[in-house]
Amino acid sequence: MNMLRKAFERLEEALLILLLTAMTLLSVWQVVLRYVFNSGLLWALEATTTMFGWLVLIGISYGIRTHAHIGIDLLARSLKPPARRVLGLLVILLALIYAGIMLYGSIKYEIRMAQLGVEAQDIPLPRWVLGSACRSVSACCSCGCWSKAG
Repeated sequence: MNMLRKAFERLEEALLILLLTAMTLLSVWQVVLRYVFNSGLLWALEATTTMFGWLVLIGISYGIRTHAHIGIDLLARSLKPPARRVLGLLVILLALIYAGIMLYGSIKYEIRMAQLGVEAQDIPLPRWVLGSACRSVSACCSCGCWSKAG
């Protein structure tokens, strides 16, 4: 199981590297095309926006897993260990409630987009495909993050 977890963590890191590199290269190429050749890619803005969404959602779970998020623990440090544990559980519960609300709303939104047949503006794909893929990858990374926390 530990080997599977390591492989998953490496995959998560590789995805983050790939997304950031692709966004950077695509943005630079778009600028070169626009200002040097007076041309451009129609789909570049939507692609970088979608990749940025993926980057943020995967980055959240990576930040939690590696303890890289900024934390303000002034209140928690002033409490005794039992109260600190209760506060930590309350924070986790609130985070899970928030995540559940966001998941519910995003699924409802994607179902509506699929029913209406809305396509992405510049990428020839249904809008719900981009959102569902982003949510699925983010959920997988979050599951890996929470399994490590447990």
